[in-house]
Amino acid sequence: RVWGGAHLHRKPSFDQLCIHGKEVNNLDKVKLLSSAIKENTTAENVSIDYMFTHVDLNQFEEFSTDYEEGYDEEKLLECIQRYREEVWKYLVDGLKCNKTITSLGLHDNELGLSLEDTEFVCDFLKHNKTIKKISLSYNKIGSEDTCKYLGDVIKHNKTLTSLNLRHNNIDSLGVKHICNALKSNSTLTDLGLAYNEIDKSGFECIGKMIESNSTLKELNIGYEEFDCVGIEKGFKDIVDGL
Repeated sequence: RVWGGAHLHRKPSFDQLCIHGKEVNNLDKVKLLSSAIKENTTAENVSIDYMFTHVDLNQFEEFSTDYEEGYDEEKLLECIQRYREEVWKYLVDGLKCNKTITSLGLHDNELGLSLEDTEFVCDFLKHNKTIKKISLSYNKIGSEDTCKYLGDVIKHNKTLTSLNLRHNNIDSLGVKHICNALKSNSTLTDLGLAYNEIDKSGFECIGKMIESNSTLKELNIGYEEFDCVGIEKGFKDIVDGL
């Protein structure tokens, strides 16, 4: 196992790679990580988390001096978004060349903050034929539009068996796209939807999906915050679908 990115190129053989955002907080380090993923042929389990919580602002020309003295917040946000786009580009480029990884964790990487980034990453996942397990927890993938892209992944990917979408503020409109995709999916066996914002209509969608999906074996809807009045119908639909 390898935790951290400091020795990636010195250690060509490892079975699990766990990278924290502090290890890849500028584009040069992200490029090294992308290269290491391309070259390494032994790591099956890879987790790359918190990539945008420790960004080194000194890498940006606009903030190469002491930005603590004051900075333009709008300009900073523009720089961060450009940086996000570059990070996903290099990371996906590395993953496309890797045929060994079967389990990929991308926790708490703010993917849902940009519809373009979500579309880009989901397009890669949609066509990937190696990765069987994907965890996208804590990525703020809560909007209906981002869930459309997740639905495309579920609908078109024939390799994926496990998808973790916990803690993403996904509401019932988003769940609808996921459930519609699952109606025609015959490979996904494990789906995590706990700690989202699913209400009665969302549970009804899940119940109807279960009726038509014979592949899903484990569905975690966990703890949900909702108004209990009238929610029984949603739960009944789920139970009836089992």
